[in-house]
Amino acid sequence: MPAGSPTWVGHVQKAHGLNGRLLVHLDDGIAGAQWPKRLEFVWLETRGQKVPYRCLEFQFKVPGGLLLHLEGLDRPEQVGPLLKSRVGFEGLILKVVSSGAAWGFDESDLPGSTLVDRISGLRAPLVQLHRRPPQDFLEFSVNGTPVFLPLVQDLVHRWNPSERELEVSLPEGLLDLYLSESNENPAPRHED
Repeated sequence: MPAGSPTWVGHVQKAHGLNGRLLVHLDDGIAGAQWPKRLEFVWLETRGQKVPYRCLEFQFKVPGGLLLHLEGLDRPEQVGPLLKSRVGFEGLILKVVSSGAAWGFDESDLPGSTLVDRISGLRAPLVQLHRRPPQDFLEFSVNGTPVFLPLVQDLVHRWNPSERELEVSLPEGLLDLYLSESNENPAPRHED
């Protein structure tokens, strides 16, 4: 029996064919190449309840789809109650894919690791990745102030897993935007 900590990857979109197969719409940023060759269990979450199903077969469909054949689902009418259910896989670790690039780190790698700016030499703790389609952002902290950096190839260069460091080039003025005294203590507004 699976442990119950799936990675959620999408949702059931509709029945496919006459044999109870499910067409799953994958979330943005999920790449088929990151998946194992075989999945033993698939989790479906319907109305807040997670249920594991033995996975008999899975096949990627372009663009952004996955066909699943799950044990116990043999007819299209059995799929109806599962429509819009979240779909998850256990033991699946997805590399962050954003802005058309695979970055070489997992979201779980970032908290507690270090952002290193190539230009200024700044070293700052990374807090987390924020998924905000169409643009994802890295959050890091400078003197306790949150700062956000777009996750794009021109700014984010290299992940060093052994040092847990992410090498970046901060754009000119980014730190001023977040750390300037005028932003911390804005002048009072006078209402007429």
